[in-house]
Amino acid sequence: MRICGVDIKSDEARITLVEFGEGEVQIVQSQVKKIKLGDDTNRDNLRSFLQTFQGVVSDNGIDRIVIKSRQKKGKMAGGAVSFKIETLIQLLDGCEVDFISPISISSYIKKNPMTKPIELLEYQKDAYFAAVINFLRNGV
Repeated sequence: MRICGVDIKSDEARITLVEFGEGEVQIVQSQVKKIKLGDDTNRDNLRSFLQTFQGVVSDNGIDRIVIKSRQKKGKMAGGAVSFKIETLIQLLDGCEVDFISPISISSYIKKNPMTKPIELLEYQKDAYFAAVINFLRNGV
């Protein structure tokens, strides 16, 4: 099973692709590590973001996307643009979309210590943990 982990920051989706097989996690190398939305009021930018992400899903045989969720209100709430990005990802064809909370991620890591693989860039860490921990907790 191939999973795309997503961490949304500001106006970009930071992604990590992982594959699960035979009890092992493998990083799937991809040229695309971030997808930036840009001007969220521009219809062409919205379509371009959606098409680019759809291309990543199709080209890499992604079965599931796991998004690290953000708070909807309060001091640490995500911005409006990040929720627009989340919606665009949910509209992608050909794969399921799950969410995992930052609290679930940190709780899992506290009980089951894990580190980011060295071949990943630092900004891909949260997307990686979202994908792997969601799979390990749910089996899908």
